[in-house]
Amino acid sequence: MPFPRNRQGPDPRVSSRRAARLYHLVRALSAGSHNRPQLIRQGRAGMRTFYRDLSLLAEYKIDVRVSSGRYRVAGPLKDALDRLPFPPPKLSFGDVMELIKGRGAAHAKLRAQLQVLTR
Repeated sequence: MPFPRNRQGPDPRVSSRRAARLYHLVRALSAGSHNRPQLIRQGRAGMRTFYRDLSLLAEYKIDVRVSSGRYRVAGPLKDALDRLPFPPPKLSFGDVMELIKGRGAAHAKLRAQLQVLTR
């Protein structure tokens, strides 16, 4: 079941541990092609978890291609990381108020979310 893109908040399927595993998987696949046993060993998870992670990456439009039994990410690493979900950071309102002082796109996203919450 795909994760709704219009839903507010983090994806509940992405724990801190899974986010770290997905990040390392995407980094490895962007650096070069790897076979399934290598990736499973690197991820310290089983085959079912590996395929669940690939399925989740596909839901987030991170294109993982397989050729001759070797997996790789199609496209730049930055594009994949821009789509990769991040786990809830467990910030306080004070933390967010400090972070929204910046001028980047991420700061603007936090600022908008804070405005919605404090109306």
